[in-house]
Amino acid sequence: MMLVSIYLGQDIPSAKLHGALYFSQLPQPGEKVMLGGKQMTVSKAWHTPDTLFAGPKYAVLADGYHINSATEPRRDDQEAAKQFAGHRSN
Repeated sequence: MMLVSIYLGQDIPSAKLHGALYFSQLPQPGEKVMLGGKQMTVSKAWHTPDTLFAGPKYAVLADGYHINSATEPRRDDQEAAKQFAGHRSN
């Protein structure tokens, strides 16, 4: 599992940090993900090697404004994240 910073917006300069979520692998641009119960499209994904503190080393920019079909394939790692969090607390 990897911890990924989630930025919401249409471009990086205007994006707001939404938080961080665990994913089994880094979501790729164009991929659909569920964030806060809403389906979003990943528009950019990048590695943040300059981060010198504990926490996410990857980030994604997600935009919910371009979703036109709830039936499109999507990533939903929330269940995997819950399982991972439960495993870590044992």
